[in-house]
Amino acid sequence: MKTWGKCSLININGCNPDRIRSADNILLWGQHLISTIGMKVYGPPFIERFAVHDEDAVGYTYFQAIETSNVTAHFSETNNTAFIHVFSCKDFSTSKVILSCLDYFECEDYHVKSFDMLVDGSIK
Repeated sequence: MKTWGKCSLININGCNPDRIRSADNILLWGQHLISTIGMKVYGPPFIERFAVHDEDAVGYTYFQAIETSNVTAHFSETNNTAFIHVFSCKDFSTSKVILSCLDYFECEDYHVKSFDMLVDGSIK
């Protein structure tokens, strides 16, 4: 079965609190990440600090459309964690995504799941 795209989910823990609370740092990370994995942006990034009324959920959400799909992330200020999702029809290096997270967010630990999305909608 033909592969449609690749999806990588990276949860990072023990992030530097200042780094995940900085919209400027998150935007720089996004630019660096997309360049590093060889993608092209499509339009401007979206970044917004959500759930300010709920300390359990407060944090920035980042979204960047790329020509071959998207990069999304949510940052939990309460837990100093982040949830990164990269999906693309063009192959990319998951290890480069991880390294960019380590560099920009100074996280202590991470967990990764990567899989291929097949043209029939199944996952490999």
